[in-house]
Amino acid sequence: MFAGLDRFLDDICAMTGSRPSFIWKIMWYLITPDCIKVLIFFGFWTFTPAQYGTYVFPEWANILGWCMTGSSLLCTVVYAVYFLIFKAEGFPLQRLRDAAKPSPEWGPALDVDRATAGYPLLHNKTTSDNEAYQNVCFNAN
Repeated sequence: MFAGLDRFLDDICAMTGSRPSFIWKIMWYLITPDCIKVLIFFGFWTFTPAQYGTYVFPEWANILGWCMTGSSLLCTVVYAVYFLIFKAEGFPLQRLRDAAKPSPEWGPALDVDRATAGYPLLHNKTTSDNEAYQNVCFNAN
């Protein structure tokens, strides 16, 4: 249930040297996503057209504002569609599953840090080359 969150906490541990407490796990898994949902819902529910004092901007200005806001998300959506169509392999559901998984290269760039965090090494070194690195953060479950 917490697999993605546990990997996230492992990454934080690799960066800071200590694993966040259980309270942070609850906050990041339950509280924060619900707060974001509530903020987005009320943002749309209480939306009023842009105005400055008593001057209400024309509708085209609001549309332009929403287009500018959406353009920052458009790059991500376009690349996701491109990846699912041209890069991923298999049937559509398998493509979506593969696209949602991190690539094998994901994680720290240096092998020293990858070994500490429990990631596979990138530069074809054996585990005996990395026995000196104490793995204090990796959750082997």
